[in-house]
Amino acid sequence: MSRACLVVPDGQTALAAILNIRRSPEECRIPSSMGYVEGHLIPGEQVLYKTGLHWIVLWGPFLFGFFFCGLGFGLALLISAIIYH
Repeated sequence: MSRACLVVPDGQTALAAILNIRRSPEECRIPSSMGYVEGHLIPGEQVLYKTGLHWIVLWGPFLFGFFFCGLGFGLALLISAIIYH
């Protein structure tokens, strides 16, 4: 997949640079979408497999938060019932 980039050399006007758009990411000064790992590889190393977090990983924090929100809400109701009755 190629993307367009605009490189304006010193002494060249923007219009002249627009007419001379380069099409390959290698010619761009901005690296293509590179993550932390890809940016810190030693020469000769390569990433063989990339993955993301599975949605089930979020169940623990969700249940933890839901439990403590419910606990806080329940304690607030209990305290208000004690105070006002």
